[in-house]
Amino acid sequence: NYWSSTLHLPTVYTAAKTMHARFLAALLGIDPPFNVKARQAANVDRAMLIQELMRYTLASWANENKGVERELDNWLWRWVTAGSGILKARWHRRFERYVDVVEEMVTTEYVSAPGEDGQTVMIPIQEKVEREEDVLAEVFNGPIVEAIPVEDVLLIGGSGDPQAADDVIQSLYMTASELWSMADQKVFNRDAVEKVINAGEDYIDAEQVNHLKSLMSNSTGTSNVDNPSNVQKYQILERYARMDVDGSGIAAEVILWV
Repeated sequence: NYWSSTLHLPTVYTAAKTMHARFLAALLGIDPPFNVKARQAANVDRAMLIQELMRYTLASWANENKGVERELDNWLWRWVTAGSGILKARWHRRFERYVDVVEEMVTTEYVSAPGEDGQTVMIPIQEKVEREEDVLAEVFNGPIVEAIPVEDVLLIGGSGDPQAADDVIQSLYMTASELWSMADQKVFNRDAVEKVINAGEDYIDAEQVNHLKSLMSNSTGTSNVDNPSNVQKYQILERYARMDVDGSGIAAEVILWV
């Protein structure tokens, strides 16, 4: 049959890309992305300052000075293709440790000289020397907004709403540097971090469930096969729960890492 063809147009994928582009333009095509209105007359002058701060935060400051556009793109693509998506907002501090060379004045010897009262005094002779110093520098302290794959999150209660759920458990991967950084901030226990690292790395599986998920992965760049960043990481379960931690009978919001 001369009219037969082996060409298959990905109509579903094309429709998803079209809808994704329209919603993305609706979210990011407005400048500023939202307007701040003062609820009281005394705060009218502050409304513009808050609006500019939020604009700067979303466009430049958040996500280690990269803005939230890419994460919104990823979240919106998951929502369009899978029907649901999860955005996670948190505060993040990142440190870097390095060895710096500093200069300081060091006394090398003393010489004697007559003083004003005729007494002999010892005068120090100093010279400038260089020494190495361990430095722990804070390189980022600000908000993080990230799109979380739905398959990496377990919701207990809340009818699918993470804000109303009784328990939220997220599977994530962290490097050894990130684990030690959390230990330096007194968030993680250093002994527990050492045990996790000594147990060996966990490798992120980039298995694609179906063709649409593969296309989504290639489009957003969130999980590439054989990506070097997918190795030498450790799987951590982060749990947000409400529980009685002090025996008072009142539930408190806590975060646990396993």
